[in-house]
Amino acid sequence: MTTELTPRSLVRVILKEREDYRKMIFVSGPRQVGKTTLFKQLMATYPGPLMNWDDLDSRKLIAHHPYQPFENHTAVYFDEIHKYPRWKNYLKGAFDLYGDRCLIHVTGSVKLDVYRRGGDSLLGRYLLFLLHPFSLAEKCGWKVPAALPDPLRVLKKSLPVKEHSETWSHLEKFGGFPEPFLAGSEKRHRNWLRTRHERLVREDIRDMSRIRELALMEQMIALLPERSGQLLSLNSLREILEVSHEAVRHWIDLLEQFYYLFLIPPYAGRLGRALKKERKLYLWDWSEVTEPGPRFENMVASHLLKWCDLMTQMGLGNLKLNYVRDKEKNEVDFVLLKENKPWLLVEAKLSDTNFSPSLFRFSERLGGISGIQLIRQSGVLSEKRSGQASFFMASADRFFSGLI
Repeated sequence: MTTELTPRSLVRVILKEREDYRKMIFVSGPRQVGKTTLFKQLMATYPGPLMNWDDLDSRKLIAHHPYQPFENHTAVYFDEIHKYPRWKNYLKGAFDLYGDRCLIHVTGSVKLDVYRRGGDSLLGRYLLFLLHPFSLAEKCGWKVPAALPDPLRVLKKSLPVKEHSETWSHLEKFGGFPEPFLAGSEKRHRNWLRTRHERLVREDIRDMSRIRELALMEQMIALLPERSGQLLSLNSLREILEVSHEAVRHWIDLLEQFYYLFLIPPYAGRLGRALKKERKLYLWDWSEVTEPGPRFENMVASHLLKWCDLMTQMGLGNLKLNYVRDKEKNEVDFVLLKENKPWLLVEAKLSDTNFSPSLFRFSERLGGISGIQLIRQSGVLSEKRSGQASFFMASADRFFSGLI
């Protein structure tokens, strides 16, 4: 099993995109996911200064000599620049003046695209990438594809590898954030989780919002891991915390913007009696989820979301991650949409090697698309045909070793 810090896969993607584009590169992602390290790895190809808004000297330079970095270098890197109130105007002016001779890179631990509202939009001047935690394929030598891979073909070509199974177990235990994953220590993992929560709420969210009830928000965060994989119920959280529905909604929105959680919407299409509004909740750090079944499902969700995001950002296909459920509570955990049409069903079962009846039911209702049931056990791969559709029972480590 490899736990060394190797160049992030997104570095290779950005370098490839840099061959065709001089637009600004925006990289967002959770706190401590490795964004600054990624920039340092990019500097090996495009050297330039790293300006961190949390650093006093960087703030002084931007205040007194805002365009000096662009005049003296062919590449510039900005870390957490979104904390600067006028960052959009600043970058827009810099790109319009120096974009033809200076490559601009920007990173932040908040969704940078949420700040596009209003005047002086940067739209059309940048490419946005999302840095996810480590996935299995990233630690197994994943290569940048030239075209959108077919997940079923990838699965058929994959082989059971002991190192992949060991890496999956390590990811499952310590999560995909670099520090706890590379340390491999339960004590350091617990300390890292505690300090991450404190910094998220009492530094990042406090500085970017006007929330006063930080203790109540921290209490809500403590309730979320046990709700992983479930339909998000704002009313349930409201009753426990004894706050308004609007407050809970606002806090959830903030935690989504700061990459603590992500919400997967339902797919309804033309399905009768399908859920249309309720979203399912997952955490960016699945290691916080204590129960094995929900943790496994969260880990599968994270891997699928990462793959969909990256393929979409690379322009290889417009992929989205949804789930499907009807009012009779028949459900498949995930459905991948390709160009807004159902493409592949994915069910996550910790150890059940009997196909879920919902896979076949929704496959037929969605036009005969294929499905995969992923399980925790290694070395499993079997196929069942039903009409034109194929259904696979497969080990999660075998499937995700080929899909970043």
